[in-house]
Amino acid sequence: MSGGPASLLIKRRALLISAVAFISYAYFYQGGGWNQNSRFDLVRAIVEQQTLRIDAYHDNTYDKAYYQGHYYSDKAPGLALLAVPAAALERPLLRAVGIDPASPRAWVATSYFVTLFAVALPAAFACACLFLIALKLGSSEGGAAFAALSMAFATPIWAYATLFWGHALAAACLLFAFAAGIMLRSSERARSDFLWGVALGLSAGWATVSEYPAAPASMILAVFALAQVWRNIAWRDCVHCRADGLSGSRLRLGFPSQLCVLPGGSLPLDEARLHGADLSACRSHVEAVVRLPPRTFYSFSHLSCDSFRIESAMEKSRNSRCCCGRVGRRRLLPPL
Repeated sequence: MSGGPASLLIKRRALLISAVAFISYAYFYQGGGWNQNSRFDLVRAIVEQQTLRIDAYHDNTYDKAYYQGHYYSDKAPGLALLAVPAAALERPLLRAVGIDPASPRAWVATSYFVTLFAVALPAAFACACLFLIALKLGSSEGGAAFAALSMAFATPIWAYATLFWGHALAAACLLFAFAAGIMLRSSERARSDFLWGVALGLSAGWATVSEYPAAPASMILAVFALAQVWRNIAWRDCVHCRADGLSGSRLRLGFPSQLCVLPGGSLPLDEARLHGADLSACRSHVEAVVRLPPRTFYSFSHLSCDSFRIESAMEKSRNSRCCCGRVGRRRLLPPL
């Protein structure tokens, strides 16, 4: 979205949706259980003992694995690993307020804190992300807000975001990955492509390591991302013009001829050449080879053959074949 007051207002509304969802998730925290305790035991084992074994904590859960004399959490590790920094950060804070980090009171506080950090916060951001995705895809603000609030409070996300389970985190990561794929569609720079690709890969990957059943969805998102960047292949558009009764001196094509793009911008011709043995003939043929930006489709509305300057270009069109009758197109390998 472009900058300005309208964009700022949309960002504020997205933050408001996140805040409302987060406060709700924080208020309805549901505490422990076998599933939650198994994950939280792994967090405590890493932070307190720097090990993956939960031998010292396994009595509070039956969701565990026994291997070669030691107990381990049988849950996907993504959520626990994400919660480790929050748990490590909270320990000195507890000491600062006079609470022993090894006390039961501290365990409850830590469990609540890591649930907010690793579950409720990503889920709340995912709701705002859905709001922005809907706007990006053409929805009205009211429709986008309805979709985001419906996700926040009318789906199982509301319950899962209050538990130290991996469900809400995996769903949020998949939505973040989808948003990155959407941004790949409009990205025009290699650096932006790389950053959005990394964001998509990390989000989809973390969804998988948080809940293994998310793997098929992550693979679908990978295919979706490839479909977006496939159009990053360089195109050469051959613009043909028939010149009637023009001499070679007037029919001159070369730098700095430009491809003018509405509304007022311009793109230089990467290369251009003339075809035709006799340019002074009555029906000379001219061909300009124009390399357009990646994933961009233009339709040409007017050609001036005396200078061979493309006077204007119509708006971007996805169905370029229907409106580019005088433009030949062939696909080349991506430029190095």
